[in-house]
Amino acid sequence: MTIPIDMNIPPEQAALELFTNPQIGLQSTLVVTPGKNTSTEVELFASNILLKCGKVYGLWINDSGKNVYKLRGELTPKYKDFGLGVTAQHLDGFFPQHDEIGIIAKIPLKTLKGMIDIRYFPETDIVDGFGIMNFSTKSVAKVLAEYNTKTGAGYVRPGIEYKISDNFSVGARHKFPIEQQKFTKQSLRNSKENLHLYLSCKF
Repeated sequence: MTIPIDMNIPPEQAALELFTNPQIGLQSTLVVTPGKNTSTEVELFASNILLKCGKVYGLWINDSGKNVYKLRGELTPKYKDFGLGVTAQHLDGFFPQHDEIGIIAKIPLKTLKGMIDIRYFPETDIVDGFGIMNFSTKSVAKVLAEYNTKTGAGYVRPGIEYKISDNFSVGARHKFPIEQQKFTKQSLRNSKENLHLYLSCKF
C-alpha cells in the first residue's frame, strides 16, 4: 500500500495529516435534455480520508420534482498505481431504498492519462464503473456504466467535457440502455431521448 508522506515535516505532524488532511469539493450541474425538462445534479467529493486511501461521494438529483440520493464511501489501498478495496453505499429515490457493500478496483490508464473505477455489489448483482480519460488540459472523456449480472440489463453513458475555466465546464453525454445483455433496436431507438447537455460549476 502506498501512503504519501512529506519527509520535510515532523513525524507527528505527518502522522496527523494522514487522518486530517482531506480534499473536499462540490459540483453543481444543470442538465438539459432536448425536448424535455431540465434537471439538477449536486455532487460532493471528499478524498484523502483515513490513511489517504478513503473517499466519500455524495449525489443528489432533482428531475422534474423527483429526488434521488446516493451516498458512497470507499477505502481503496493502492499497490503501485492499482487500487483494490471495499465500498459501501446508501441509495434512495429512483432506486429502491437500500444499503449495500461491495468491492472496488481502481485501474490506471497511463497511455490515456486516465483512470477506471469498477465496483461490484453482490447483494444486488450490480457491476458499475466510471472511467475518465484526458485528451488535453481542457477536454476529457467520461464513461459511466452499470450492468446487472442477473437480468442482463444496464446502460452505458459516454460523454465529453470541455473546461471553460477553473470553475466552469460544459459537456454532452448520451445514455445507451442495455437489455438482455445487448443493445436492442428498441433500446437504441429509445436512447434518442437520452442526450444530455450540461453546464457544471465547481466550488
